[in-house]
Amino acid sequence: MRKLPFSYQFALAPALIIVMLSALIGFAFYQLAIIRHENEVVRQWIRITDRLHLALDAGRRIVDIANDMTSASRAKPEQLRTSFAEQAEVFTGNALYPEVLYRLPAATRHELEATRVPLSGTHPMDPASVKALLAPLLPQIEALYNAAWSEKRRAYAGYYRNLTTILSDVLTVSLSTLIACVVTALLLSGWSLRSIKKRMRALAAHARSICDGELVAAPPPSDIRDELDQLAQCLSRMTQRLIHVVSVEKVIQGAEDERRRIAMDMHDQVLADLTALLRKTERLEHLDYAADSIATGNQIAELKTGIGEAIHSIRQVIEDLHPQALDILGLEAALRSFLEYHVKGAHSPHYTLQFDPIAEGHLAQTQRVNVFRMLIEAVHNVLRHAQCTQFEISVHTSGNTLIARLDDNGIGMQGKTEAGVHGHGLINIRERAKTIGAKVGWSASRFASGTCVEIRLPIAEAAPAQVSWSTLCPTSSR
Repeated sequence: MRKLPFSYQFALAPALIIVMLSALIGFAFYQLAIIRHENEVVRQWIRITDRLHLALDAGRRIVDIANDMTSASRAKPEQLRTSFAEQAEVFTGNALYPEVLYRLPAATRHELEATRVPLSGTHPMDPASVKALLAPLLPQIEALYNAAWSEKRRAYAGYYRNLTTILSDVLTVSLSTLIACVVTALLLSGWSLRSIKKRMRALAAHARSICDGELVAAPPPSDIRDELDQLAQCLSRMTQRLIHVVSVEKVIQGAEDERRRIAMDMHDQVLADLTALLRKTERLEHLDYAADSIATGNQIAELKTGIGEAIHSIRQVIEDLHPQALDILGLEAALRSFLEYHVKGAHSPHYTLQFDPIAEGHLAQTQRVNVFRMLIEAVHNVLRHAQCTQFEISVHTSGNTLIARLDDNGIGMQGKTEAGVHGHGLINIRERAKTIGAKVGWSASRFASGTCVEIRLPIAEAAPAQVSWSTLCPTSSR
């Protein structure tokens, strides 16, 4: 089963809770609409009963006024007409109210509509006709009033009964939904947390194994679903690259160790044997020979010369394998020794060495060896291919970076870009830079023509190196 991305796992619990709470709100609004509808029904029956009650009272008073007008003296006719008009307006306004007419039978509705003109103020008042008109209507209105009153009481009873039921249902559903939300949130959060912690624990274990030196690349995830899979993929790639870098570094370090061992063996054994042989030949010079003494002396002189050259050659091989000055005096002295020996003669280019004394104290032994090898490889390339008359080497620090540059005024790379440089020496420089975490680049020289090789190595803080007189002044070949 394909697992959800961790962002979806985080959003799953809130999303379900929002859906459940939205359903609860919808249910509450639905029940509230029912309550409002029943409440409106109750209020409608209240309005109907009130209107019928007022119409019934006004009709009875109209009948009483009509009786008074037929039997009363002519001293109060205006007062009776005014009272009649007032009660007639009350009667028609309540009896002909739309909600009342809607509830009345059709026959009663037509009879009430027929009273509108006789009871209006524009029609001449006839007490006898009014009494005849209202006499059959008033019992019907009273019966309707009693029926409406009964409906109102039933609506009241149903309203309060339903209100109690609905409130109980809403409360029960609300509590159940809230409990379900809490349980769902806990379950989904626990599941999400356990799933993410499992993946994070695997990443942490992988990182911890790398810190402990167990360089075993974990298999990258087959499907990239989220940021954690991207992190696992990047960690796997970083581990593979680290394994490659460590392997190359171990190979180079082993080569350097082997060179150092060979150099020590040659120094302790070969040179000692040759030196003893030279001393023996020196003793031969003092011997008294007969006739062939001159020839013997010449042979002995030649032997001494050959032995001296052998000693010189062996010492040079030792220096090439691992310069003693690099271990004893440091990078600066080793560079100067190399330049003084290899860059000499009338046809050699002019060189300048600028060395910041602070830079020496920031380099570890492996870094020092590799920087030296890269610089002498760059010098060899200049001497072989640059066709220059001048080059300059500078080693200094800038912040937490050591910068080693070699600029020449030769023919340059002749249209080649840095990516197109594939010489054996340049590849060697690149690989050595990778082993110590440095970056190497080729660009135009600071001279009018030529090439610049720049090595940038991140360094840690260290105590400043001791300053020598030779480092205060740049070394020049001329």
